[in-house]
Amino acid sequence: MDIVEVPFNQKLGVRRSREGEPGLLALDGSTDNLNHLGTLHAGAQLALAEAASGESLLCQAGLNPETVVAVVRRVEAKFRNPLKGAIFAGPARNQLGLAEALAGLDAQGRAVLPVAVEVTDERHFVGLTATFEWFVQRKAPAG
Repeated sequence: MDIVEVPFNQKLGVRRSREGEPGLLALDGSTDNLNHLGTLHAGAQLALAEAASGESLLCQAGLNPETVVAVVRRVEAKFRNPLKGAIFAGPARNQLGLAEALAGLDAQGRAVLPVAVEVTDERHFVGLTATFEWFVQRKAPAG
């Protein structure tokens, strides 16, 4: 399934970044996504970061959603600056241990893959840095 087609991401308004915009995915600065201070809600930032980490996992690790299932197992996040306007996330900043994790996926049919992303706004302020730990397992062959 396409990340932007996930029902929650659609409800939130997650979209692909347009030409000239940073990142893989974006979320417009809708008033629906604001907190009590008039800045982007932490939950909206975290949801965009999770979606971008999933997109990075599929793109950078070359995983096919038809043959694997991936779920978030753990998240470590740090909020840095209040964000305003549209926000952007991905691609993954680093993929330390990716080759080893993919080797484990090939050998054992499952692996844990860490994906680190950051969320920025139109001013290029970093609002959130997060590492998502994805549990990935090969789907059983149909039959």
